[in-house]
Amino acid sequence: MRVRPLWLLALAVCAATAACDARDSSRSTAPRVTTRIAVVGTSDDDPAWDVIRVVAGKIVAESPNMSVSFHAPKDGTPAGQQAVVAELQSAKVSAVCVMPNDPESLRDGVRDLIQSGKPVVLLGFDIPGSLRSIYVGPNELEVGQAAATACVRLLPDDRRTVMLLHAGLDSPTYGARYTGFKSQQRLEPNSELFKEFDCGGNGVKGQQIIRRQSRLYPRVGGWVLLDDWPLRRLNDSESLVPLGCSLIVCRDDPKYFAAVRRGDIDALVTYDLYRAVSEAVRASIRLAQHRNDIPVDRIVMPVEVVTTEDIDWHEERWRLWRMGIAGNAPERE
Repeated sequence: MRVRPLWLLALAVCAATAACDARDSSRSTAPRVTTRIAVVGTSDDDPAWDVIRVVAGKIVAESPNMSVSFHAPKDGTPAGQQAVVAELQSAKVSAVCVMPNDPESLRDGVRDLIQSGKPVVLLGFDIPGSLRSIYVGPNELEVGQAAATACVRLLPDDRRTVMLLHAGLDSPTYGARYTGFKSQQRLEPNSELFKEFDCGGNGVKGQQIIRRQSRLYPRVGGWVLLDDWPLRRLNDSESLVPLGCSLIVCRDDPKYFAAVRRGDIDALVTYDLYRAVSEAVRASIRLAQHRNDIPVDRIVMPVEVVTTEDIDWHEERWRLWRMGIAGNAPERE
């Protein structure tokens, strides 16, 4: 048997030791996740939830020592979202970002999260008077104003009368939209508010009101819906208002894009969801890291009005949002 020289054995031992040290060193310097945020959506099948998960995941992946968990009720009900938020009170997360499906129903849940030491960022809808940390989304007053301005732009010259479906001036969620619409509509000389109806946010009641009033006044110029309550249970090919009547809806959802193309819906009042999600997630990260460098408690997104002229661009923008890409500004002549 051949015996190796002692110096070769010593060299091999040193090399092995160095390799082990190198592995241990790389293991010890690997980044460790120390902070987690939670993101809560309205429902599993909400198209906005696709955008939120992709954009939030991308931002968190680029943030050192951060992770994110995603939560959404399968049924999309207020009770389901309340249960999700309640579970997060005892979860190991440092901040929570929520897109409410029924803002008022989450008031207590937001309070409980805050009291358990978890800052809350609201996305899309604010809860006025709540203890939330930051709100990111459109100014509700401006949503109503944009709907009133759209009436002047879109209604034909010979049919300038408008009917309004709202949820009441006293609604904490929609009262500002109502105020914004009424104040702006009074400034528009070429538009007349013929009638207004409070459906209380009830979709079935909203449908009944619109169908009955449309039979009584078939020549009305258009309807403004301060949310899509009466449209939520319509078939894709079903029209809510008579032929020739305009429809302006304060809601953005890809399921309405075909109706905009057909002319069944004349305008969607919305905002840049990608930008809003990005701002909300970054604010959640800063709050989770106990950084107090956020100078405001509201990050307001500009209101946009999408019509048949813009729908192709807007649909493409949604496609890009779902891929985690911001999309381009619309091309206008």
